[in-house]
Amino acid sequence: MTNNALLLGKGDIMNGKIYLILGISFMIVFGKGMYSVSQADQIERMIETATYNRLFAWDLYAQLKEQKGNLFYSPYSISTALAMVYNGARGETASQIAQALRFPDQYEPLNEGFSQLNGRLLDLGESAQNTIYLGNALWIDRHFPLMKTFQQLTRTYYKTSPFTVNFREMPEEARKQINSWVSEQTFTKIPELLQQGDITPNTALTLTNAIYFKGVWSSPFDETQTIDAPFWSSPDSYHTVPMMQKSGDFEYAETENFQILALPYAGDRIFMVIFLPYEKDGLPVLEAQLHDNTVMQWLDLLQAQKVAVSLPKFSTRSRFDLLPILQKMGLENVSNFSGISEHSLVLEKVIHEATVDVNEQGTEATAATAVTMGRSLSRFWDFTVDHPFLFFILDTRSHSLLFIGRITDLAL
Repeated sequence: MTNNALLLGKGDIMNGKIYLILGISFMIVFGKGMYSVSQADQIERMIETATYNRLFAWDLYAQLKEQKGNLFYSPYSISTALAMVYNGARGETASQIAQALRFPDQYEPLNEGFSQLNGRLLDLGESAQNTIYLGNALWIDRHFPLMKTFQQLTRTYYKTSPFTVNFREMPEEARKQINSWVSEQTFTKIPELLQQGDITPNTALTLTNAIYFKGVWSSPFDETQTIDAPFWSSPDSYHTVPMMQKSGDFEYAETENFQILALPYAGDRIFMVIFLPYEKDGLPVLEAQLHDNTVMQWLDLLQAQKVAVSLPKFSTRSRFDLLPILQKMGLENVSNFSGISEHSLVLEKVIHEATVDVNEQGTEATAATAVTMGRSLSRFWDFTVDHPFLFFILDTRSHSLLFIGRITDLAL
């Protein structure tokens, strides 16, 4: 689950600041574009946009990996929220957003691509077992006029709902109202995306995005087979954790330094891909190689194999103010948003929170029935996730990266 928020706030009279609040709640509501383009063009734009998002996803990971401990975020959610802001950016601000986010220099193909991706993900969520939903909202100070063209554009391509609030006189009430919307969109998984002080009387505009995914394993783990086993956070330190177990036919590959396993969710269109270093302290070597081209090449190595899987149950939560990180990635000019309002706006915060829960049934607990395969383990590749690993959730048709995570310590 993830939530994002962009915060724009006012400085001097009729100046404003933007807050971007990004949220992952495993919820997606997407719309289709209004331009008349061929089906082939739509597919091409969808694939191109997914590629932009992946490039940015690994660029961002290169910055976030320096932080200690577990990580979890939704590059898709972040890109979606910043794409809305990009449509209102002009001049050097627009150029720097495009560079940092790997966006094209034209708005229309990007908007059409996001519209098609959103529609694609919505179709995936129509499964009786999996749920995908996305929600976007504009929170506008009642004293601050926005351009109708910007509101119409975000409504058309991103299905954004506009809300009028009173940031100037009642910032705390506005913060609670936004948090209530986020909590509802994320099924209460993210109850307080915006903390006290995130919203001030200077805030003029907040954009929120929430993506919710609840996936059931195509072949759930048998709870009776879950055992207590060690998870090594380092070569000389471990904690005992619940370790899920199952055997079956899965997409599997090996490289010189790590193993790769792809676990399908119901419908076999969305997968959790796990990269597991051979060495207990081998994650930094893997992280140093994470670029879109290399990751896609590694995925091409996957083949159907018989695998005995041991995977810990885990949950983790991460919260970031991404603006300082985006500034390191080249987004330094955050003051020209003349496509949003005739009055001055400054991007102040990009807040992102994400949470994930993985258990025997899937990602985000839900009911499911399945037959557990039981064959001789001696005939299977062994994939025992008992030390730090990287994982991501991938739509295999568009190759969209929905979520990326790193687990280093299950005692956290």
